[in-house]
Amino acid sequence: MRLIFVSAAALAVMLSLVAPASADPVTDCGQARDPDVRIKGCTAVMATGKVQGQDLAMVRFSRGAAYAARHDYELAIEDYDQALDISPDNAEILMARGYAYSGVDRDRKALKDFSRSLKRNPNLVAAYIGRGNAYRRLHNPGRAVKDFDAALRIDPNNAPAYNNRAWALYSWRRYDAALADANRALNLSKDNVIVIDTRAHILSAMKRRQEALADFERAMQLGGKEQVRTYQKALAKEGDYKGPIDGIYSPQTKAALEECLKGKCRLMK
Repeated sequence: MRLIFVSAAALAVMLSLVAPASADPVTDCGQARDPDVRIKGCTAVMATGKVQGQDLAMVRFSRGAAYAARHDYELAIEDYDQALDISPDNAEILMARGYAYSGVDRDRKALKDFSRSLKRNPNLVAAYIGRGNAYRRLHNPGRAVKDFDAALRIDPNNAPAYNNRAWALYSWRRYDAALADANRALNLSKDNVIVIDTRAHILSAMKRRQEALADFERAMQLGGKEQVRTYQKALAKEGDYKGPIDGIYSPQTKAALEECLKGKCRLMK
């Protein structure tokens, strides 16, 4: 699954990064930066049996967000389910569960949660972005673009919305418009690996191979070994690379990337 570039504000809704970990479970549950510390704190708070009602919903929400930050999406969904049983109209929790559903490729369920979230709060930019990406993965780029348009009407300088609209336009084969959006996103979020990768894919589709190669290499330079391994795995899956998945941008890796670029090289889905 392709990574979704969402705004810092959206991430703050799901996991508030405002204070270091402490020895107090209540503080850890609400404020710890480390997801493991937050999970431990929230679990301890619930174990007291003293938290009920809306407070319990918020504790479940906080622990769910920590699970999601760890990519433990099924555990996150369980906590969001429990929170929504108590607070079924909470737009932020619905949005968070939508992202968790997207994390496990359950995009139709994600669509429902994002739509319910937006019905309750039509100004949630991150919910439009999440729903737009769900539509894109369900092969409906037209609906996806409409959601990214809506996000940008609310926040015209939202780099994630431009990036994700660029990817939707790429999927729709509207490459010139996609490139313009990728460049707008980079103007707003310089040296963002995800956006550089998006632009590399667009340039590849436009057969601007040297520019695409430069962007792929820049993404690897900025993203380090993790990004190189991501590309090596994708190149191996495409049959272009037979070397080790070691995170080293070797001549063999470069040759495989150049071979991939002879077609419409798509390394991220």
